[in-house]
Amino acid sequence: MSRLIPNLPQRFLIILFTGIASLMSDAAFCQTNVDIIASKDNTLYQQANGGISNGSGQFLFAGRTSSSGELRRGLIYFSLENIIPAGARIDSAVVTLHMSKSVSGLNNVGLHQMSAEWGESTSDAPTEEGQGAPAATGDATWTHRIHSTLTWSTAGGSFDSESDANRSVSNTGFYSWRGLTLTATVKGWRDNPATNFGWAILGNEQATSRTTKRFDSRENSVAINRPRLRVYFSIGVRTEDLGQIPSGLSNLETYPNPAQNQLSVRFQSAISENIELDIFDLLGRRVSSLLTRPMMAGPQEYTLSTMGLHPGMYILSVNSPSTRISKMVVVQ
Repeated sequence: MSRLIPNLPQRFLIILFTGIASLMSDAAFCQTNVDIIASKDNTLYQQANGGISNGSGQFLFAGRTSSSGELRRGLIYFSLENIIPAGARIDSAVVTLHMSKSVSGLNNVGLHQMSAEWGESTSDAPTEEGQGAPAATGDATWTHRIHSTLTWSTAGGSFDSESDANRSVSNTGFYSWRGLTLTATVKGWRDNPATNFGWAILGNEQATSRTTKRFDSRENSVAINRPRLRVYFSIGVRTEDLGQIPSGLSNLETYPNPAQNQLSVRFQSAISENIELDIFDLLGRRVSSLLTRPMMAGPQEYTLSTMGLHPGMYILSVNSPSTRISKMVVVQ
């Protein structure tokens, strides 16, 4: 499977600069968050011969079925490579899934670290997808982590017995998993990408009645419903050029983010004054002055060229005599 960063047009990456968390004598501590859409997912359908999968389906399943008592286990993987700077401090992490169908009541669903590589291929189950489809070469199945050459050490997948995060789910809607253990796992994956095999999504497998939950996959036709991992992290930024940043100008938005050839900037101003739009690198050095002009009070919108910037992460700073607001942007 392709990773997120080398294939920017095929991924959804939203980086939001959320402001200054604290100020030191010569550096600002900036908290940032990044939303990462899953780069592969699949469902393991309990079956003795391991011939069923759903690599390209729109849904994931977790729990026990009612008709035969068979288990369903979702698999999900987020690539962190080249997204979070090596020196950044990871503050917290949250996984969000959208449950699109529930025919059972309140049940617990946990995220368990996978301990082996697994595959997502072209199998695509029909209609409601609950019964899966014939596995394609490279798919994960109940018996194979890579169909049909590499098997799991134990049928049903190789994962930690203890979960990174648990929560109860009931009706359809969005659900989030978070906590210190999950955050520590994400930090470990950032520091050592070779250990990142994603999570298994396990439902209530102890009950004798039906407990299956259906979640939307990364291939789901509704983009906002796709699984996402949000990571909050902090970066120290030198303030020799960046300056002190009080409250003032508000509602700074940028799009698209990542930007290719141009960047649109929106914000709100309460008074009429001169403004400057500058780009700084993560060391606080000004690398580009984009705009200098008088500004009337009210909503503002500008379209700026990013043609001269190398690919990477930058801080857009909107300056006036009274205030300064900033937002992190990605140039590709």
